[in-house]
Amino acid sequence: LNEWHGVGADAAGRVEALHLSANNLVGELPAALGDLSDIEALDLSENELAGALPPELGNLGNLRHIDLSYNALDGGIPPELGNLTNLRDLSLNDNALTGAIPPELGNIANLRALSLSYNRLSGAIPPELGNLANLRLLWLSDNDLSGAIPSEIGNLANLRQLLLAYNHLSRAIPSEIGRLPYLESLYLSENSLSGEIPPALGNLSSLESLYLTNNALTGEIPSALGDLSNLESLHLAGNALSGAIPPALGNLSNLRELALDANLLSGEIPPALGNLSNLESLHLTDNALTGAIPPALGDLSNLEWLYLSDNALSGAIPPALENLTRLRYLRLSDNALIGCVPALLAGVPDSDLAALPLPLCEVTDPPPAPDPLPNNDRAALAALYEATGGANWTNSENWLTDLPLDRWHGVTADDDGRVEALRLPNNNLSGETPAELGDLSALRFLLLPDNNLSGAIPPEIGGLSNLMGLSLSENNLRGAIPPELGGLTRLEFLDLAGNDLSGRTPSTLGDLPRLEHLNLSRNRLTGAIPSKLGEMPNLESLNLSENRLSGEIPSKLGEMPNLEHLDLSRNRLSGEVPSALGGLPNLASLTLRENRLSGEIPPALGGLPRLEHLDLAFNRLSGEIPPALGGLPNVKAFNLSRNGLRGAIPSALGGLRRVEYLDLSRNVLSGAIPPSLGGLPRLENLDLSHNALSGAIPPALGESTNLTDLHLGGNAITGCIPPSLRDLPSLDLRLCDD
Repeated sequence: LNEWHGVGADAAGRVEALHLSANNLVGELPAALGDLSDIEALDLSENELAGALPPELGNLGNLRHIDLSYNALDGGIPPELGNLTNLRDLSLNDNALTGAIPPELGNIANLRALSLSYNRLSGAIPPELGNLANLRLLWLSDNDLSGAIPSEIGNLANLRQLLLAYNHLSRAIPSEIGRLPYLESLYLSENSLSGEIPPALGNLSSLESLYLTNNALTGEIPSALGDLSNLESLHLAGNALSGAIPPALGNLSNLRELALDANLLSGEIPPALGNLSNLESLHLTDNALTGAIPPALGDLSNLEWLYLSDNALSGAIPPALENLTRLRYLRLSDNALIGCVPALLAGVPDSDLAALPLPLCEVTDPPPAPDPLPNNDRAALAALYEATGGANWTNSENWLTDLPLDRWHGVTADDDGRVEALRLPNNNLSGETPAELGDLSALRFLLLPDNNLSGAIPPEIGGLSNLMGLSLSENNLRGAIPPELGGLTRLEFLDLAGNDLSGRTPSTLGDLPRLEHLNLSRNRLTGAIPSKLGEMPNLESLNLSENRLSGEIPSKLGEMPNLEHLDLSRNRLSGEVPSALGGLPNLASLTLRENRLSGEIPPALGGLPRLEHLDLAFNRLSGEIPPALGGLPNVKAFNLSRNGLRGAIPSALGGLRRVEYLDLSRNVLSGAIPPSLGGLPRLENLDLSHNALSGAIPPALGESTNLTDLHLGGNAITGCIPPSLRDLPSLDLRLCDD
């Protein structure tokens, strides 16, 4: 067995470990897994496993690690898992599990990590979880949990991360949470929590992130939060907090993000906030703040976001704000400001200054225009070499030598010796990207994917007016996407996928008239999708998948005539699927799976003549399947599984003459299987399982000569399996043999 892929066995040949992550496993977990009595590690994550968790897993007393995350498992969590007293890690996140969290999980005394996020679990959080004295990570976010947060959570003395966001939790935040000395992350956003913020939270000396956004919290912000010396992110927006902003928050020397917007805060902005030397974003919009804008805010040298709009601020805009050289987003409208706008603020890429009834301040002694930049391409490349560990690059041939630049590995130069392309993919670049790259004014292609670049994307790259291609994908870049990239008017492709970028998607990217490919997938972007992205006439591919985007899909995205691929999957998008997407004449792929989309599927999607791939799975769609979808002449993959679709399967789906994969499983579809599905000549995989279908299997299904996978289980189908289907190994239906 040791020679089998993914299997680890001891000297006696007994299985000790099973690692088959991302291995295309499908189907249900067999109860026979419970016979692997010596197994210590079970990792079947990132597959397509479905069905219920076998209670027999609770027999595996030697198990230390279980990872079944990122599958399609459903049903309840077996209480028998509470028998696994040696278990250290239990990861069941990103499935479709339902029901209550078993109190028996509180018996797993050695458990260090419990991850149940991104399921459909309901009911209260069991107080018994407070017995897990060794627990480090408790992730229960993005479920349907309700009731109060149990005070017993305060007994978890070793807890590092407590993630309960995006549920329906109510009542007050237990002050006992303030007893957790090692807690680093506390995420309680997007619930219905009420009452005041406990001052005891100020005792969390290790806390780095505190998210209480969008609850119903009241009262004043406790001054004790100013004692959180390690805090980097403080998000209290979207509550009903009142009173003044405590000046003590100015003591948070490590703070990078402060969001207090959409509350009922009053009084003046404390000048002490100017002490937050590491602050990158300050959101105070939509309150009742009064008085003048403190000039001390001009000392925030790292500030990129300053949102003060929708208050009752008065007086002049302090000239000290001109010192904020990194400022990219500025909101000052809907106040009572007077005077003039400091001239340098007009250069902030994304601002609402045009909405202010104020003129620009006059510049009495403008600085002399600088001399034209010399050809310092060699110096810019040298800066890249030094900043990213050039001595350790995989290939650094001729770098830092006196040879012409186009002899340096990865560099292409024009006839004048100016660098016009820099291609260093997968070359072990490590460190921060230097701002000096912005000096390569002739550069057309900057391609640095698959490296170990870290830090922020330099906004200076937005000044490369000749740039046509920019790829920084598959690195470790963090921070916001610079809005200055919207100034790259010749850019044709932009790929920033696979990083750790955060913040909102800059609306300025919609100003790129030549852009054909935009890929921002697999980051940590938040907020709404800017509708301005729909104004790019040449865009062919838009991939924003695997982020944390929320809000509705802008209808404006349906106005891009050249769009061929749209992928918004694995986000937190809500609302309805815009019918405007049915007006994209060249769309070949539409992937919206794993969001929170609701409402009915628009029939207009049936008017996409070139569509080959349609995936709306894992949402909350309702209503009937529009018969118009049967008019998609080129669709090959059609997936509407795991929604709440009702009614009969339209016989019109028999018009999908090129479909190879058709999945309508795990809805509430009823009625008989339409015989027209048997006339699909290219169909290979048909999954209608776990619905409320009834009647006999139509003999016409046997006419699908390419059919190799047929799933009909979990229905109320009667009669006999047609002879031509009996030999299908995947037919998960037990019927008569005659």
